[in-house]
Amino acid sequence: MPIKRLTIELDDSADQTSPTSAPESLVTVKSRAKRDNTPSSMPTHYEDENDEKGTYKTNKTGRTFPDLITESMDNPKVMFVILMFAPFIIFASKIDSIMSFKYPILTGLILNFFWFIVPWVVKSTSRLLDRK
Repeated sequence: MPIKRLTIELDDSADQTSPTSAPESLVTVKSRAKRDNTPSSMPTHYEDENDEKGTYKTNKTGRTFPDLITESMDNPKVMFVILMFAPFIIFASKIDSIMSFKYPILTGLILNFFWFIVPWVVKSTSRLLDRK
């Protein structure tokens, strides 16, 4: 692979035209609103009433509930815990003694079997069948 060389020339002379302006991402929302008074350029920020300076804070939504569900489905430890404790919610009205704990535990084991073992078996058998 050939090596490409890039020559960069630096100009140390003083800039006589204008000072360097701030990047667009650092310009405050108020100055943007003064420059552009069109409806499409209205800021998507809200002003905090307790803030005396009048600065704007962003309204960040963060992670949504569907994002958390998708991420937890990819984590085997989380899914094991969820599938073991979900049957306890289902069988909560039927639990009256220590012996009745066998139903939610067996249900949790069956759910974990179907969640973890069955897809692994299907992938393994499909790989074996594809080799032939």
